[in-house]
Amino acid sequence: MLTRSIAIRACQAKVFKASTDWNRQREWMLGTNVRATEKGGKVIGGKIEAYTGLLGIGFTDTMTITSWKEPEVCSVLHTGQIVRGSGTFKVSKVNDENSIFIWSEEILLPLGMLGRVGWFFVRPIALVGVAYSLHRFKAWVETYDAA
Repeated sequence: MLTRSIAIRACQAKVFKASTDWNRQREWMLGTNVRATEKGGKVIGGKIEAYTGLLGIGFTDTMTITSWKEPEVCSVLHTGQIVRGSGTFKVSKVNDENSIFIWSEEILLPLGMLGRVGWFFVRPIALVGVAYSLHRFKAWVETYDAA
């Protein structure tokens, strides 16, 4: 399990809307381009697809929305060949002008024991990438305009 959070000076609704603005995630998420593929990616059963990679090496991660409780929770099931498991964006309201954004992932890599051993080495790198992305998200969402 990988979980990280960050305090953001923006209301809960704005943080949720920004975090689920799939086509603009590349503006803050390290090395990732996301797009909705079914039902706008905004309802249970909707689908999104993310290409994650650096320097021309990467993979496509397909996901199905399993929970959509605007403006609080969006959960996905990773359904690709490389990444399996679940992920959640949760936005907790602190007050009318501040929120906590929580990003959780339960990643199941392929190849059984080899995948689990690989995750042992990949996890620290993933944590750095998530932390970097969260700090970019914080700065980005505080000036976010959905227009």
